[in-house]
Amino acid sequence: MISKSFNCSEREIPEVLNRLYWEEQKSIKDIATATDVSHTTVASLMKRLNIPTRYSKRCLFKWTEEELVNQLCYMYIEKNMKPVEIAIRLNVSPSTIYKWFGKYNIRLRKKLLVEDERNTLLCEMYLEKEWDVSQIANELNVSAKTIYNWLRKLEIPLRSRRNGKYPGSKEDLLQTIYFLYWKKGLGLKQTAQELNVSILQVYRWMEQLNIPRRRSGRPTKQKSISL
Repeated sequence: MISKSFNCSEREIPEVLNRLYWEEQKSIKDIATATDVSHTTVASLMKRLNIPTRYSKRCLFKWTEEELVNQLCYMYIEKNMKPVEIAIRLNVSPSTIYKWFGKYNIRLRKKLLVEDERNTLLCEMYLEKEWDVSQIANELNVSAKTIYNWLRKLEIPLRSRRNGKYPGSKEDLLQTIYFLYWKKGLGLKQTAQELNVSILQVYRWMEQLNIPRRRSGRPTKQKSISL
């Protein structure tokens, strides 16, 4: 019997397959090898048990609404996953997950609503718009360290440093340095840490953009710089 291959009862097979395929992210081939059954048998079994395969643009039209709703409910309600985590798992944007939730009347947990909205903005700015961490920190009015912590918590891979090249325009860079150095009163070292670059790079940028430096200590009055 097939249950012997999965080392469980017949009733537990759907749960085991879901765990192997969705939670442990194993492929059908990996499952077939681990259970010593054929690839076709595993695929047929998943189809018979209505266990959908992982979402991708290639298999967009292979999903039925029932399969999609079942998987959304399984991850969000049973596994207590957050919408942003579901978006990463299904390889879609967080906004798509929220649209599906609204379309299929899946209610958001009230405690996670504020955090989910923040995470949605974070994913859209970092993954879709490809904003730099310093730009996101400036937009959300938090430190760059906080943004890095949020990204790590969501298991979003960090982009490598850009070797002194700022991803935005010169105007964006000017506004960011002005905000950190003059408005928040950070020093060169702290500003460099916020921008994830060296102190020398910040100094060069300030020279290029004609941003005046403080002589000593923190400013008692903000300098007026035309933006």
